[in-house]
Amino acid sequence: MNIEAIAAAYELQTSWFVHALENISEEESITSFAENFNPIKWIAGHLTDARMTVVSLLTDTPVHSTYKKQFGKGSSNLMDASFPTLEQIKTDWRSISEELKIGLTDLTNEKLQAKPPFQTSIPDETFLGLITYFVIHESFHIGQLSISRKLIQKPTMAMGRLIAV
Repeated sequence: MNIEAIAAAYELQTSWFVHALENISEEESITSFAENFNPIKWIAGHLTDARMTVVSLLTDTPVHSTYKKQFGKGSSNLMDASFPTLEQIKTDWRSISEELKIGLTDLTNEKLQAKPPFQTSIPDETFLGLITYFVIHESFHIGQLSISRKLIQKPTMAMGRLIAV
């Protein structure tokens, strides 16, 4: 897979995220379906945190510590008033998505083939492999958002691409 294909996948998933959260109220976003089933808001925050992590890796800048604490791997899905609203998460998603688009276009082949700062379960042990892993990770969680929409009786999310997000 090349970086252009990865960038296209991220662009499509930017739209899917927006579609998945259409017409979801704040109250609906914190609905807990089962003890170990993450609410919509937590999944949306987790996806935003993951994108922030990718941008951090691309630009060698620090991660967003608040999102990492609230939505990072292993964090609790029990939310309180200190968590951002769903609208704020969507705003942060749009912002980080623009930064991601720029960061992906600035990548060199040398960086893509370099050893990543950490390894995930993907067998490709390059920086490109790590970025690819995050695309797959997003797709997985957007699927969870799609299922969660159905659990609160919302129409199926659109799978199309938005012209502007």
